[in-house]
Amino acid sequence: MTLDDILEEYTVDSKIESLDLESSLKAIPLLHGKYLNYLRSSNKNLRKLEANYKKLYQLKSEYFGGFLNGTDELKKLEWPPYTRTILKGDIPRFVESDGQIIRLTENIGEAKEVNTILNSILKEIMQRSFIIKDMIAWRKFTEGVM
Repeated sequence: MTLDDILEEYTVDSKIESLDLESSLKAIPLLHGKYLNYLRSSNKNLRKLEANYKKLYQLKSEYFGGFLNGTDELKKLEWPPYTRTILKGDIPRFVESDGQIIRLTENIGEAKEVNTILNSILKEIMQRSFIIKDMIAWRKFTEGVM
């Protein structure tokens, strides 16, 4: 699920029906469970992306170091042999500027952003009962019940 999908869905879910506060109160646990499941899936996706990053970083380090040349691994990856000789200390610079590494880093950043948004949504959902309580108190005040 993309960040845009989550935000679009939450735009609908975040509405509190002022004329039916009881339904809004009853919906809190359901919303909490829904977004908690989204967060769990997002965390799982983030862990997978970070593991893939570590694997790819190691492969790219070996590739730019020339250690994969002439191996079956290089053929399996369908990467051309790396014929340049670079210093060991420069390998991280080459790896970090590789297109595949950059794309994976961007995906990790997006996954972290999704997690941040989901955590924020969950915090708001947990505060929802207080918001509804305040709405009830305000209604009583404006109707002169207090």
